[in-house]
Order: sequence, then structure tokens, then C-alpha cells
Amino acid sequence: MGTWKWLVAAGLMAAPAMAQVPVASAQESEEGGSAALRAAAEAIDPLAQAAQSEAAWQAYLDALRAEGGTPVAEALALNLIGNARYYQQDFPGALETALEAIALLEAAGATENEAMAESLANAATFYGAVGERDRQLPMQERSIAIRKRLYGEDPAGLEPEAAKALGLGYLNYSSTLYDHGRFVEAAALVEPAITGIVGGGLEDATLFVAMSSGANILADGGRTVEALDLAQRGVATATRLLPEGHPFIGFAQGTLGRILLEADRVEEAEGPVRRALDIMAASLGQAHPNTLTAMNNLA
Repeated sequence: MGTWKWLVAAGLMAAPAMAQVPVASAQESEEGGSAALRAAAEAIDPLAQAAQSEAAWQAYLDALRAEGGTPVAEALALNLIGNARYYQQDFPGALETALEAIALLEAAGATENEAMAESLANAATFYGAVGERDRQLPMQERSIAIRKRLYGEDPAGLEPEAAKALGLGYLNYSSTLYDHGRFVEAAALVEPAITGIVGGGLEDATLFVAMSSGANILADGGRTVEALDLAQRGVATATRLLPEGHPFIGFAQGTLGRILLEADRVEEAEGPVRRALDIMAASLGQAHPNTLTAMNNLA
């Protein structure tokens, strides 16, 4: 049975149809046209308008470089370009941007910061997408180790930005463990991941992508009751935050349907699985991989 695969790397702190995470840190200022270009890029949905998103973030990156932007700011912009490429199924191109970000930060000696943790997590995700799965786990381990050094190990009680980053780090690591068949270990990291993301105050697609991804991980880790609860929260959150027919509502519905199917609640599963197929066929097209997965689940 098909499972739902999301990009849960830290570059998606500002996932589709939401305000982006600031690309420059609090210590960095933007001058000239880059601030306006960033605002324009943030307004574009990187899933539904992935090509436009890539072009907008590239324009922002070009302006940053013309203004003498810092390596950290450039690396974060590269990761956002990579996210847009990922959504266009350009996995080699997405990987190229993440590796460029890592090289840029290493050359500047800026290796113990959130930008490096994000770049490593994205590169791990993209390596998986191009079939080089043996490279995933070491990069995710480096990424989560940086975040633990920066923020500690418990996201509860952290300031929102730190809680969000650590929560996403746990989710990234959990997803990679899941990809390597280590389901029980992966499931154990879902609770701190969601705690951090919720504590980070996110009210965008990152939140319900995390809920959907976490629900799938919990289900395959044998924690069906927790999985169903999280999948239902994901549907409720997506429906509340996004316009009707947004593809991420379809993703959330598909996750709920899949978990109901695996719990042998077949009649209950048909409704959300059918809604997932209808939404993704309309928003992503009949040939999109996630549409085909939804079709398989409905069948």
C-alpha cells in the first residue's frame, strides 16, 4: 500500500502557502532590493507554484550576492530554492542547492548554526530522493547533533524559534530512521518532534505536514492509536488553515485514510481517501505521484 512521503527537512519551516522563515538572521540586515524580493518570494506557494517560487528565491539570492550578503543568508536562500525544485520533482537540482549551501558554510567556517543544520537535513532528504540512501543517515545525525548542541534535547519550555528548530530536527531524523526500516526508533521521536513544532507556534503547512508524516511513522511503528489521533489533528489543522482544495488538505486526508485502512476500518477510510484523490487530482494533476498513491489507496 502506498505511503505518503513529505519533504520534512528544516527548509520547510515555511512550507507552502505561508509566511517564510526569515532568510536573514536577526543579526543580519538586508539592503536595497533584497528585502522586497524576499517578501515577494514568501508570498508564493512553493507547492502549487513551485516554478514561480524557485524563480523568486533565485532573484532574492542574486540580490543578496550583489549586496554582499552573508554566507548564512545565502545558504538559507539556497535551501528555499531547493525546496521549490523538490516540489517540481527536480531531485538532483534540489540536492545541488543543499550541497552548495553546505560548501558555502564550511568555507566560511560557519558550521555550528541553524543554517548548517538545515542544509544537512535538506541534503539528507534529497539524497534519499535520488536513491543514495546510504548518505542520508550520517547527514541527519550531524544535523540533529548540531541542534542538540544549540538548544538541548528537550523542546518543551524552549523559546519558540528554538523549539521549532529542534522539533523539526527530531522529525527529520525520525523520517530518515523510518526510511531505513527502523520503525520503532523512528516512532519514539515523533512526540518530541510534534511538541517542538507546536511549541514553536507554527500555524502553517509545516505543522500539518509534520502531523501527517508523524502519523505515518507512528502507524508503522505499531502505535496505531497515537497515529490515528495525530492524523485526525492533521486533517483538522489543514482544513482550518488552508483554502478549500489545497493539495496539503489532500495529503492530510490521505494519511488519515491510510491509517484507517491499516486499522481495518475500511468503510471509514473510503471517505478521506476519496477526498484525497479528488483534491490532488484537481490541484496537482492526474499524473502526479501523490495523486497516483491516492488512487492506489482508493482502489
